[in-house]
Amino acid sequence: MNHVLITGGASGIGAATAQLLADAGSRVSVLDRSGPETAEWWNELPAERRGHWATVDASDATALAKATDEIAADGLTGLVACAGISIKEPFLDSSDDAWAKTMAVNVIGTATACRSAARAMVAAGNGGAIVTVASTVGFGYVAGLGSHYHASKGAIIALTRAMAGELGQHGIRVNAVAPGLVRTPLTEFMRETQGEDVLTLRVPLRAMADPVDVAEAIAFLLSADASMITGHILPIDAGQLSVAGQPLSGFADPTTPRATLSYS
Repeated sequence: MNHVLITGGASGIGAATAQLLADAGSRVSVLDRSGPETAEWWNELPAERRGHWATVDASDATALAKATDEIAADGLTGLVACAGISIKEPFLDSSDDAWAKTMAVNVIGTATACRSAARAMVAAGNGGAIVTVASTVGFGYVAGLGSHYHASKGAIIALTRAMAGELGQHGIRVNAVAPGLVRTPLTEFMRETQGEDVLTLRVPLRAMADPVDVAEAIAFLLSADASMITGHILPIDAGQLSVAGQPLSGFADPTTPRATLSYS
């Protein structure tokens, strides 16, 4: 039986992925800063599909590595590095603390979990698959999501490709999904302030994804059906990245003129 660890698996895309994989026959383990009591679905899984739940903050690299190592010691065929945060503040007012926290969780946290899982896979000698969770903000600006969030997701894209290059010789595939507009806690502020009807006008399919839409793409990348796919970033974005000239997101009216620039 496949055994997949999902970081950030208590809610949103992580939880949808865990449930989808378990329904498909995999054993799933979760690492999250929230405990299993926050996820009713966890206790509803069949016992043989329910692996380990480690309550760890992804910003604590030492604790994260220890927990990942302990779970991986039970055998691991896949990892989904989904834990992430977004702090909403404009670049000019961005704080050192927000930069450090975002990078600690999104970049160092992803790298730490991937390194521990990959070491276990190499030691076992059976290969494996890793999927990281990037974002469309790794490709272009999306207003309101914070410059530190953009930088972290761009780093995850680069990290994914680097890991694919190094780990392929061990039979470990590494890919990423890059979600666009998804109904998760991360986009709640955008949905509440602008409304889905307005947000979805900015993507060709005029639709917002559910977490399960991203989970299905992750499940594919983990599966044998993707056995020749590594080093790729798969957008789940309703066509957002395929167009230019449309505002991708943001708080302001897209028709509002930009501030007048003056040069001395």
